[in-house]
Amino acid sequence: MFDPQTHTERGIAFKTVINGINKAVEDAKKDLNISTILIISYLRHLSEKSAFKILEKSIPYKYKITAVGLDSSEKGNLPS
Repeated sequence: MFDPQTHTERGIAFKTVINGINKAVEDAKKDLNISTILIISYLRHLSEKSAFKILEKSIPYKYKITAVGLDSSEKGNLPS
């Protein structure tokens, strides 16, 4: 699982985040024979608007992402 909002909120491009993680996945498979899937997670303590921004940025990379999840606290953004 990875939460790109942690990095994009600090000014790191989504492309940099996903490509860096994907490189580690490829290296793990090649060097260690470890298979991996990527689950993109949205941070619950950030706004819905923030999650949708990341969703839009992730669409070109959806072939690298297997599933979607949620993480972090619900403070300020309770499920409804």
